[in-house]
Amino acid sequence: MLEVANRTRTQIPPVDIAKIYRFVFPSGKMELSVAFVGNAFMQKTNKRYRGKDKTTDVLSFALEKQLSEILISIPKARADARAEHMPFAKKLEQLLIHGMLHIKGYDHERSVAEARRMQARERRIAQKL
Repeated sequence: MLEVANRTRTQIPPVDIAKIYRFVFPSGKMELSVAFVGNAFMQKTNKRYRGKDKTTDVLSFALEKQLSEILISIPKARADARAEHMPFAKKLEQLLIHGMLHIKGYDHERSVAEARRMQARERRIAQKL
């Protein structure tokens, strides 16, 4: 099951979140909530759960075995897309893939090898979209 909520006043560009979900969780057994939020909420959440008092683009939470949540900061994602000369919708796809892979257990902060493995998987999924 996939739930999506826009908690901002910004219109979200069309992104096929369900398609990304099916690539990452082909069994469809993961209950996933995706919420688009603002920078203030993201900063508060990042500080509370990661001890980092700053906003970030995406946070993933594996709440239970088959229940997870992804938060994406729309203002941060938009700014990052501009800085990277990337369409906003493409940046959102990238962040969704990244967040879902974290839920599956990928962790780019664990090691250089794991970062490479995660980036390779992100590219393979993005190429399928």
